[in-house]
Order: sequence, then C-alpha cells, then structure tokens
Amino acid sequence: MNAEKLRAHAQSKGYSVPKLAAAIGIGKKAMYFKLAGKTEFTQGNISRIAQTLELGDDEIIAVFFERKVS
Repeated sequence: MNAEKLRAHAQSKGYSVPKLAAAIGIGKKAMYFKLAGKTEFTQGNISRIAQTLELGDDEIIAVFFERKVS
C-alpha cells in the first residue's frame, strides 16, 4: 500500500484523511492505522475509496497493490 499516493489522490479531490475516513464509513483513527501499515484496508474499504476518489483500475493498483521498492 502506498500511503503517499493515496493521500495525494485524496487531497486532489478535496479530502483530508478524516474526511475520507468519514466518507468510507470508518473512524479517523482506523484510517491512520491503515495508512501507517498497522492494519490493512479491506476489499470493501478499497472499493469505497475507489468510488469516492474516482480512481481508475491503474490508480487502484498503484495505490493498494504495488510494493514500494527502496
């Protein structure tokens, strides 16, 4: 999961982290845990985020499924 890309997509659509969390039906603390990699996004979370932020398939893959290489 690439938290930086997700934050960038959210910001470009006018969403802060707490606002995005509310839009997809989870608490802001849960969202911050997911962004920090402490817990994982569920399939439902990913689907709701994709709909909310109007992400295409390539963007979904880039945010949620590509591994960051250091």
